[in-house]
Amino acid sequence: MVGLRERKRAQTRLSLVDALIERLAERPLEEIQVRELAEAAQVSLATLFNYFPTKAAILTHFIQLWSLRMAARCRRLRAECASPLSVVETLFVETAEETAAHPQVMLELIAHQARMPVDLVLAPVEPVERGLLLPEEEDVGDLPDGGLGALLPGLLRDAIAAGELPLRADLETLTLATASVFFGVPLLVGRRDPGAIAPLYRAQLALLWAGAQQLGGSRR
Repeated sequence: MVGLRERKRAQTRLSLVDALIERLAERPLEEIQVRELAEAAQVSLATLFNYFPTKAAILTHFIQLWSLRMAARCRRLRAECASPLSVVETLFVETAEETAAHPQVMLELIAHQARMPVDLVLAPVEPVERGLLLPEEEDVGDLPDGGLGALLPGLLRDAIAAGELPLRADLETLTLATASVFFGVPLLVGRRDPGAIAPLYRAQLALLWAGAQQLGGSRR
């Protein structure tokens, strides 16, 4: 049984994330005041800092929440027998659709991740918060919350096992190349033409899979 205090804590953390993302759609992170986030979530500054020491920590938490949502989506698609590479494409395209509506948010997230310490260890998203975020999802505790890097390797490994990618494909190289597409396309066209992100994702992924097949087939 979840206590009222734990539920309120989880809801407040989600509300603070929502407040930040809503403002990031219109202003850069440095222009957003911590006080206005606290007011939007109807908590004191002391409470906010008890949950998140900095604005950047709230943004990092959003990445974890995004990871949970995408992991749940990928798991459902795989349960419906969708191929691993089609699941990767869905993950990219659905992210592109969100990005097209608010391209500034994606650009802020990319810049934030570039600044994150390589050795940063994140606390897992708490069970109560997972339940509030994904109330219809079963086994939410099993979903990874480590960002794109927690999602891609498993899907690409499944694609290799399913024969969609060559058995000799190097998983680490494939993961890096696929992540480069994910972050690179919004950086190149996000501000100028956010609606082009989804079709470019599809085109770049198709080129990547074809290249992997060619390289895999040419090895001796």
